[in-house]
Amino acid sequence: MSFVDTSPRWLKSIYVANVQFLKHIFYKLGWLEKLDKRATESQNFHYFRSLFAIYQLDDMIQLDVPWWTYSAIESIEKYIAQLGYKPDVFEYGSGASTLWLAKRSARVIAVEHDVTWFEKLNKKISSYQHVELILKAPEKEAKDRKYRSAKMPGVSFESYVKTIHDNNQAFDIIIIDGRSREACLEECLTCLKPNGIIIFDNSDRKRYQGVLKSSLLNISRFRGRVPGSPFSSETALLRKS
Repeated sequence: MSFVDTSPRWLKSIYVANVQFLKHIFYKLGWLEKLDKRATESQNFHYFRSLFAIYQLDDMIQLDVPWWTYSAIESIEKYIAQLGYKPDVFEYGSGASTLWLAKRSARVIAVEHDVTWFEKLNKKISSYQHVELILKAPEKEAKDRKYRSAKMPGVSFESYVKTIHDNNQAFDIIIIDGRSREACLEECLTCLKPNGIIIFDNSDRKRYQGVLKSSLLNISRFRGRVPGSPFSSETALLRKS
C-alpha cells in the first residue's frame, strides 16, 4: 500500500537515508539478490524490491521500469504492442524512462535541464545509438511567465520547451516529466502523431489541471503506486479525439 506524498522535505531525507541503510543490510545478508530474482515473479515483489531503489538510477535500470505508476506502464506497453512498429519518442525530462524506452523504441530524443544529471545519464545511454540526450539549461531571465517552472521560478525554460521542434518531426509518444510542464503540453500538441499519446506524469497536481483541461485531449488517469516510492501518484495518458 502507498500513500499520498504530503511529507516535508526533511522527512523524505530521513526516509531515504533509512532505506539506503536497510538496503545495505539486505545486500550483506544476501536478501537483496533473492529479491532481485523474485521481482520478476509478480508486481508485488517488484514493487517491494523497487522501494530499495528510491533515487537510485542504476537499480531502476536493472529493474527495467520508469518512474510512472504501474497501471500507466501496463497501458503504455499495450499501446506500443498495438502499434505494430517501434515508436519515435520525445521526452521532456530524462531518467529511468529514457533507458526503458530505448529498449522499446526506434528513436528517443530527451531534453534535460540539469547538467549533472545530463552527464550521469549520458554515460548510461552511450551504447544506444538511437537515443539522443540534449542539454538545455534554463535562461537566466524569465521574461515570459509561461516558460517558468514552479520549482525554479526565477529562470526561463523557453529553449527547453521549444526543443521538440528542432527536428521538424512528429512523435508517437511524448513524455512530459520535467520542468515547465504546462508550457511543454501546449507546445508539443502540433508534434504529436494522430494516433500518438502524451504521457503526463504527476497529473494529479493541482497546478496542472487547467492546462490538461484546455488541451481538449482525451485523458486517461492512472493512479496508484509508483516503482521506487512509498507514495501513490498519478500518470495520465493523453490522446487526440
